[in-house]
Amino acid sequence: MKNKTLIAISKEMQTQDNRATAYPLFVVMVDKKVYGCESWCNEVERKEDFDSDYLCEKCAEKYENNEDLDDYCEDCDQDCFVWFSWEKDFDLKAGVFFTAKACDEHIRLNDYHYSNPRSYAISAWRNYEMQEVINFLIKYHKNTNEN
Repeated sequence: MKNKTLIAISKEMQTQDNRATAYPLFVVMVDKKVYGCESWCNEVERKEDFDSDYLCEKCAEKYENNEDLDDYCEDCDQDCFVWFSWEKDFDLKAGVFFTAKACDEHIRLNDYHYSNPRSYAISAWRNYEMQEVINFLIKYHKNTNEN
């Protein structure tokens, strides 16, 4: 009996868009908040835990009335805020995938764990062991004589 899962993976690897990448493997790319200083960060938000003594009069009144505060206020002390930028990063909790289809399916089922997830092709460049596995999987379907 032939392994239908390996045959399906093999077929998908043979026909998928390799995204101009030799020996593609697919990972989850996400947006990651990187905190820093105002000089290189391009976004700002109010700290979750801030000292209310640093609020301006207008924001202090909102705070006392349990109203939502703006993410940024020029009149409040700078200690109320954190600066950040969004950077692209790989989230490798799920590991790597042989096909974009499998990666996209993982994202569809688990997108709530990620910030702006998308599949991204990486190459098994000079990873001769992985290249052999990829070549084996691609040729697996051809050698099984099944459609």
